[in-house]
Amino acid sequence: MSEAETAAREAAGAFDLSAVAREVRAQRASRGWSHAPTPKELATELSVRATALLEQFEHGNETSDEVRADEERMALVRERLAEAALDLIALSQELEIELDEAIASLLESRRATAGLGA
Repeated sequence: MSEAETAAREAAGAFDLSAVAREVRAQRASRGWSHAPTPKELATELSVRATALLEQFEHGNETSDEVRADEERMALVRERLAEAALDLIALSQELEIELDEAIASLLESRRATAGLGA
């Protein structure tokens, strides 16, 4: 089984950020992208994806329940959210940032700031 297949299977099960990151890397490699995108290009793409997500909420001030009740819209929101997440992972890979570690560190910092302890 290839690394991409292993990563895809892991990503399909319980959410494992490392497995998803391996799948993103494998997909980028399999497409033969010879041009390594710059951090600015990746950040710009992330911003574009986030804007596409925001567009799903610009036409009203619905509650979460109202949004969830619209299956077609929820499908678009899920897709846009996933696209933004994959772009975020690609940027973290390009900069060699372990995103799971960065998130854990930020959460710990927030707990300390809020006086919540470990």
